[in-house]
Amino acid sequence: FYYHKTKENVLFTKAKLVYPVSLSGNPEENLFRKMNKRFSKFISKSNLSSKKKIYISRQHAEFRYLKNEHKLISFLNKKKFKNYHFEKISFNQQLEILKKTNTIVGPHGAGLINMVWLKPGSNIIEIRGDDDNWNNCYFSAASALRHNYKYILANTTRSILFKHKIKNYSFNLRGLTDISEIF
Repeated sequence: FYYHKTKENVLFTKAKLVYPVSLSGNPEENLFRKMNKRFSKFISKSNLSSKKKIYISRQHAEFRYLKNEHKLISFLNKKKFKNYHFEKISFNQQLEILKKTNTIVGPHGAGLINMVWLKPGSNIIEIRGDDDNWNNCYFSAASALRHNYKYILANTTRSILFKHKIKNYSFNLRGLTDISEIF
């Protein structure tokens, strides 16, 4: 396993893919921990005590985005969270952000798997649909990586055209007075 850092790209010249890694939504704990340990070698140790809190947006995604995300972002900004659209920035820029992060908040989606870059004991807050009581992949990943995990339910709306696939969320901030109360 080799890691090369260039100006904008990360190139793995030798990698080993283990298949199957795990059943869908249930990561193999030991593999996740080994991956976290291996990746942590490439992240600067100087910022491990940072307390950066980030929100990973899905606003540019086709589905599972928050329709009223601007209200949540305004709320989180007051709590010193920074908002990021990871699909708009390079992998290396993402790593620079994540190495200083100890709390990730975001809607259910690929952005949450960035928890693999965080040190154990970090905080993961998933915003998930109020109709989703079966998909626990981020809970399982957070548990495997020894992170603190919580979720917040959002109202789910489905597309008329794609009843089962396409859904988006809306979030009610009433009752959530301080996100720091979650941990």
